[in-house]
Amino acid sequence: MIVFLGEIEAGETAVELLEDYCYFRIYFEAQNTPRKLKSMFGSIEDGVKQPLETGESTLKSLRAYIFGLRSGTVPTPPSGWKLETDEHIPNLASIVQKPVSILDAF
Repeated sequence: MIVFLGEIEAGETAVELLEDYCYFRIYFEAQNTPRKLKSMFGSIEDGVKQPLETGESTLKSLRAYIFGLRSGTVPTPPSGWKLETDEHIPNLASIVQKPVSILDAF
């Protein structure tokens, strides 16, 4: 993903592009297909038996989303949407809210 963002010279907009893509992946299964967030027997955060996508398919999806974003054909997050305050994914939001330092990697 980082290499692709470098190829398109995303620069300072890289974070915004990734946040928009996160919104798209959480709320949509495909370009015009909203994701069913509330199920009868679980939640969106429940695990699955098999991975939904490989790394290659995720990169392909990101490429398609960014090119669609540039042409105005894909949904964008509402103004003010933040991953850390989304009420549909409380467990993920709590992880995103934690402060991170580059020193945590060492």
